Amino acid sequence: MNAEQLSRVGEKLVKRCGSRDPFEIARQLGINVMLCENFGSLKGMYRVIKRNRFIFLNNSL
Repeated sequence: MNAEQLSRVGEKLVKRCGSRDPFEIARQLGINVMLCENFGSLKGMYRVIKRNRFIFLNNSL
């Protein structure tokens, strides 16, 4: 996926969700956002666990 395609995907998400707030977009898409400690140098990750979607973010960001 190149930068132009990525930009179009972002624009579609903003239009679909009516917000530029990433936490609001995740909520509307049914993705749980969890702030976590002890991630070391890892900034975040996305996982699907038993059909539930999660974004884990380093608490120190």
